[in-house]
Formats: sequence, structure tokens, C-alpha cells
Amino acid sequence: MAYSISFSIVDSTGDEFNVVKESGWHYEGTAHNGRNLEPAISYIWERWCDLVVDLEDDATAKDFHPRYYTGGGAQQLRDQSPNCKATISDGTVIKLNFSVTEGNRLRADLKIGEGPILFSGQNHVKNDLGPDVKSITVYFIERTPVEIPTGAVKILKGRSNQCIVKYNNGTRRRCDISIGYQFKEFVDVNITPYGNDIRAKSPAGIGGEWKLVV
Repeated sequence: MAYSISFSIVDSTGDEFNVVKESGWHYEGTAHNGRNLEPAISYIWERWCDLVVDLEDDATAKDFHPRYYTGGGAQQLRDQSPNCKATISDGTVIKLNFSVTEGNRLRADLKIGEGPILFSGQNHVKNDLGPDVKSITVYFIERTPVEIPTGAVKILKGRSNQCIVKYNNGTRRRCDISIGYQFKEFVDVNITPYGNDIRAKSPAGIGGEWKLVV
């Protein structure tokens, strides 16, 4: 079966992680290699994934990939697991999860760090809620309570420090986005799923950061 796997990196640490290499093992599946990090994302019998961290500085996908399969470390392959978790030596937690597991257009998401994760442009809240998501925390620029139904929130345009949010009634609001915790006066707003609805109320919201808490 022909298939494709979309792979995204969501980083909440402030460090820079990039996909730098891809490799194939006997033409089965694909592995992505980042800096001192090897996410193995593949589809042989079923979709599966694995994480190997703390690689040597000079490690390459060409050298590492055969070692992965022949060295007895491919338990995730045997388990056919759609998600995994690992901790780098500096304490950073890495999670890899297939958010789309069926069909021939699969999706895997690599989340670096356990802190809040910034929304990226063109994401829709309703489609981002997975089984591992407990709530969404929003920091509003407005100082008045705001209630948001599920289909209302869509980030139309993302920039380094702001985004535009469109509501069902046609109104748009511009929210500032900050990286990290620059402001001390943030007020949490928890969005909780209620069936098909997501509702949020902000008391005296200040700041302006949208974050996904998993």
C-alpha cells in the first residue's frame, strides 16, 4: 500500500531542533534524524515509532540505522506501538505520537519538552484535541471574560509575536504571542471539552499567549 507520513516538530524548550537526515532500512519505512536524537517513524505491518536519544555527536543515520535493527533495541517495532517517550540526559522529555493512525495519509508529532506548547499557524482547536490532551490554556489580551465554542477558534495567521483568531460570528481578534514566560501577570484560562464543544472563560485576562497543555 502506498502511504505517506507527515511529521511535525513542536518544541516548547526554546532550543532549536530540525530534521537533518532521513534514512531507509531495506526500503521499509523512514527514519528521521535530528540533533542527538533519532525518531524512528515507520510503517511495515502497522505504523510504529521509537525514540533514541543522547546519540554521539558524530553519529549519522547511515551508521545508526543498521545498529538499531541488529543491536536488539527495536522493541517498539515488535510492539507496533503508535507512541513513545524518552528523556534526554539534560532532563528534556521527548514524546512521539501518531495522531493519525489509519489510512494511507498518516501523521506523527514530535513534542519536545513537557511544558505548554505554542499553537502553530493554521491549526484548528477542534482537530488538535487528541486522547492525550487534558485541557488548553489560553492567555487573552482582553480584560473581559470571553467564551469560545469549538468551531470558533482558528489561528488564521501566525507571526513571531502575534496571531489572528477568527470567531464564528465573523469577528477577529489579534493576540500577541510570546516565547517562554516573559510576563509574570498571566492569568490561566482552561478550555475543557464538553462533548463537541470547547468553552473557555477568562476572568481578567492579560498577556496574550495561546498554549496547548498536554
